[in-house]
Amino acid sequence: MIKTSFNGNIVIEVGGRSYDLSVSDQYADFLLWVTSPDEKTVIDQDTFKVAEDVPEEHQAKAARYADFLTDYSQRRQSKLNDIKQTLNTDQRESDIKAFIERLANTEA
Repeated sequence: MIKTSFNGNIVIEVGGRSYDLSVSDQYADFLLWVTSPDEKTVIDQDTFKVAEDVPEEHQAKAARYADFLTDYSQRRQSKLNDIKQTLNTDQRESDIKAFIERLANTEA
């Protein structure tokens, strides 16, 4: 849910947490969550809806954040689905280890 603070800063509430995007630590925590490559981190379609009680003077700003973050979360999910279909985690890890081994052998 996208809300605003009393002074118009964007605040995102999700999963029992609140992120005030004008506070550096909270902004960083939000970015770490929203960009997580972990497929277990699910971002629901309703996550970035604008709260009904957002004051009119902040509605446009909140709507821009909602549009951007909704679009991003859909692209993220699509990318995770593509990755999941091509290789599972064990296969990716095995391929990475084999690549590292080949690099080590060529350097020797």
